[in-house]
Amino acid sequence: PTLDITGIAEDASGGLWLSTSVGVFRLDGDVLRHVEGSPELVQAPLPRADGLWLGGRGLVHRRSPTGRWEAMPLP
Repeated sequence: PTLDITGIAEDASGGLWLSTSVGVFRLDGDVLRHVEGSPELVQAPLPRADGLWLGGRGLVHRRSPTGRWEAMPLP
C-alpha cells in the first residue's frame, strides 16, 4: 500500500512517529513498524509523556503509554 505521510514528530528517545493515511508508524533507527490499532487518516502527531496525541476526522486521538487508544471529539 501507498503511505501518504501527513505528519512527522520526534519523541524524547529519538524515535520518529509518522501519521499516514493508513495509520500510525514508528521509526526506530532503520526499523519501521505499524502501531496496532492506530486510527487511519490522522495527522499532526504529538508525542508527550502522557501518550501520543493525533488529530483527524474531527477527533483527537490519544495513545496512552500502555498502548490503549482513546478518541475524543473536538469541542
